[in-house]
Amino acid sequence: MVSYCENDVDCRRLLQLIHFGEKFDSVNCEKTCANCSRNQRYTVKDVTVTAKQLVDLVKVSGQRFSISHLLEVFRGSLSQLVKKHRHVTLSLHGAGKHLGKNEASRVMRHLTIKLRFPVEAPKKVSKATPAKNSLPLEKQSPLPVDTPFQPHSDVDLSLSTKLHSALRKLRGDLVKEAGEGVMAYHIFGNATLQQIGKKIPRTKEELLEINGIGKAKIMKYVDHVLQTIEGTIRDHQREKVQSKKQLVKKIVTETPMDVDASNAEFRDIDFDDDIFDNQVIPMGFYPSLGNVFRPTCCLPTLRPSNEFTPGTTAVAIPLPQRGSTSLLAPGAEKPGEKTGNLHQNLVKGVSFSQKRRELAIHDLQNSPDLASALLRSGEMLKAQELNIVLRHFGNLNRVDDLCQLFEWMREHGKTNGASYSGYIKVVGRNFSSMKALEVYNTINDDSTRTNVSVCNSTLHSLIKDGNLSSSLKLFNQMKRAGLEPDTVTYSTLLAGCAKARGGFLKAMDLVREMKFRGLSMDAVLYGTMISVCASNDECEEAQKYFDEMKTEGYSPNSFHYSSLLNAYAYAGNYKKADELVQEMRSAGLDLSKVILTTLLKAYVRSGLFEKSRELLDELQALGYAEDEMPYCILMDGLAKSGKLTEAKTIFQEMKQKQVKNDGYSYSIMITALCRSRLIDEAKQLACEYETKYGKYDVVILNSMLCVYCRSGEMDNVMKTMKRMDELAIIPDLSTFRILIKYFCTEKLYILAYRTMLDMHSKGHQPEEGLCVSLINRLGRISAHSEAFSLYTILKYGKRTMNKAIHHKILRILLAGNLLKDAYVVVKDNAKVIPPHAIKKFAIAFMEKGNINLVNDVIKSVHSSGYKIDPVIFEIAISRYVKQPEKKDLLFHLLQWMPGQEYHVNLSTRNMLLENSEPLGRQSLLELLSRHYMVLKSKREEKTK
Repeated sequence: MVSYCENDVDCRRLLQLIHFGEKFDSVNCEKTCANCSRNQRYTVKDVTVTAKQLVDLVKVSGQRFSISHLLEVFRGSLSQLVKKHRHVTLSLHGAGKHLGKNEASRVMRHLTIKLRFPVEAPKKVSKATPAKNSLPLEKQSPLPVDTPFQPHSDVDLSLSTKLHSALRKLRGDLVKEAGEGVMAYHIFGNATLQQIGKKIPRTKEELLEINGIGKAKIMKYVDHVLQTIEGTIRDHQREKVQSKKQLVKKIVTETPMDVDASNAEFRDIDFDDDIFDNQVIPMGFYPSLGNVFRPTCCLPTLRPSNEFTPGTTAVAIPLPQRGSTSLLAPGAEKPGEKTGNLHQNLVKGVSFSQKRRELAIHDLQNSPDLASALLRSGEMLKAQELNIVLRHFGNLNRVDDLCQLFEWMREHGKTNGASYSGYIKVVGRNFSSMKALEVYNTINDDSTRTNVSVCNSTLHSLIKDGNLSSSLKLFNQMKRAGLEPDTVTYSTLLAGCAKARGGFLKAMDLVREMKFRGLSMDAVLYGTMISVCASNDECEEAQKYFDEMKTEGYSPNSFHYSSLLNAYAYAGNYKKADELVQEMRSAGLDLSKVILTTLLKAYVRSGLFEKSRELLDELQALGYAEDEMPYCILMDGLAKSGKLTEAKTIFQEMKQKQVKNDGYSYSIMITALCRSRLIDEAKQLACEYETKYGKYDVVILNSMLCVYCRSGEMDNVMKTMKRMDELAIIPDLSTFRILIKYFCTEKLYILAYRTMLDMHSKGHQPEEGLCVSLINRLGRISAHSEAFSLYTILKYGKRTMNKAIHHKILRILLAGNLLKDAYVVVKDNAKVIPPHAIKKFAIAFMEKGNINLVNDVIKSVHSSGYKIDPVIFEIAISRYVKQPEKKDLLFHLLQWMPGQEYHVNLSTRNMLLENSEPLGRQSLLELLSRHYMVLKSKREEKTK
């Protein structure tokens, strides 16, 4: 109704008749309605950006404010209510100030009605905004959304579901036939289709009892609806008959082992439709069977036998065809004898089928030749049973067999969501996240692609490899495709935020989105968020989530305490750390190795080395110092505080106690010795590690690289880089920094430049100081293009740059005669470049630059506030005079100059007059007269 009232464009009669499911051409209105009689012209306007901004505003405001309040925020109101809720600080405050109130209101109402903003009220409603038209009010009736169809329990569920789908398809066809303007709900609403599916009406009278169907719709659509209902019922009955045939066939083929399946009596059975006309053999109700016997093989729609009497239980057994005498093997009991054995045989038949499947699974799991086993046993197994084998291979890390089995399952159409989910996990764990992503991208079925388990496995693989940006991009694509993320999805992405730079803001966005979807924070999510806050040095936020978790009724465990303790450790707040540990003791929680090690980190960060030493002794006494990590924490703190002797003592103690070493302690000591310029000792320690351990990762290799670069040993540097390549160890930012500094020291500037390009291609942003230093050195060796390339990387990688860099690169480009690149620098940064440098650039460009860009350069320099020297104009005009074919550019420049109070000097004027014939003398004289008027006015001003 609101949409109808606000629509002042479309024909009123058209809108009314469409609502009742009728067709109407607005031409026939003949200006009899209010809208058609206006004779106004309208233009179509794209409000996509406005709509997106309004949706985002509803999200960031917590979905608890009225439409009118949100519109005030959007249009930039500074009312007391807006200030009270601090909505003036929102980025979208005032985003719609260019819109009229009615225009913004229409967009918001369109979103509310058409796009179905959520109408359920949040748990906590702001007391300050009890507006009547608040978006999420409980009293509002819910909008007609496509909820999952759930038929009544007393109706065949399968039939009701199929009928509902068929009716939706029918409605879609009717909408297409009706033409433009008719919507699906004009024909039948979702609630109406659901009621038809529940009640299954078979006549017009029964249809009229359905809400939403009146006589007008009965006249128009009754034939279509009843035909759809009857057709669906027929198809459903046919499928039931077919399934019964398959069931009987299964009973006979899966015969117990004690029956001779090779007997001619079985080979002669014919599975035609007349099998359902066979008799039912009565089975006596024997006391030996008890009351628990249920004839699982009974077919309920078979005709009952005339011999059937109360007190007997019937089991449907297809009788043999002509030429067969019995279904039972020789020696088996006949129906008239001990029928209990017949029951046992039937039960044996069912269990034998299960036994066959179990044997097939066992065959696949243990066969040395998986291909042969699949030929023998694969066909009889379903996807869920093959998934058991997949999990078995995964647990045993039989990756080759797992890949072979999965490919076979995919070729034979025996995969489901669980198959892809498990396989993607294994591929991500044993190969790479990119391989896992490739597997995901090969999924063709939309329901499998948006299966939450499959999506979670794919995202987990990317997060594990540190690809948070790629994960978030893929996550958005999955949502657009129809994914309904769960708490595991968000927990996975939040775990990635804990490891990424700037992950805290992304984590906050994910939490807001999760709450918007109606998902609640649980203990795992709280722990992950505390960890994210800790790793991003947001100690107060970590404390806030910890307190909120306890308020919500969740009891903190060791993970929550260790995450919060880690936040205190990063902040160096040992007092808070001590209080938290005391709280754990009061709660009866054991102080694990992780807790005590994190507490040690807090002491070290606070500079409490004596207390740290005592805690390390406690860890040793508890048996928690069997690896090097506690020692490394204390050694690193001592070394960075200049206490190298104490750090050496800890290192020697660790070696004497033969603590398990993964290389981190050596890395810390090598780096500390290099920092203290004890290069020989550092080299000796590096050689010792190579001899004793020979295990490498990027940390220890960076330390070794540092010492070899400091000592100037190029051979060892190259040897270390080669080892990094052979071991497929990905260099990090520290690796590139060490190499670039070393190459600059060795004056291998081109090699340093290539290393910096490689660093940038790996996603690392160059440091400004290092980059500027290399730019200067490249300029000295006349590598002007390379210097400009680094300048471009730095420019687009940083929001702010040192102003002096623009002047430096301009000087380098002018020296290399790269005038076009120099023009780009001046155009973007002329206001921060010294005037003398701009003049030098302008003269150089006027003399040698692209003549077609001369006018653009002059205008760009002028727009920067620089007063152009007459010499620059003289050089430019002289180039134009030498090339008469460019006279259009010359005239354009001469026309522009007087408007900016520029004029040609005497020598330039004489040069133009001498060469006026090829340029057009009359036009030239007119332009020069304008220049003379500018000169005259300037002289008069000087005289005054």
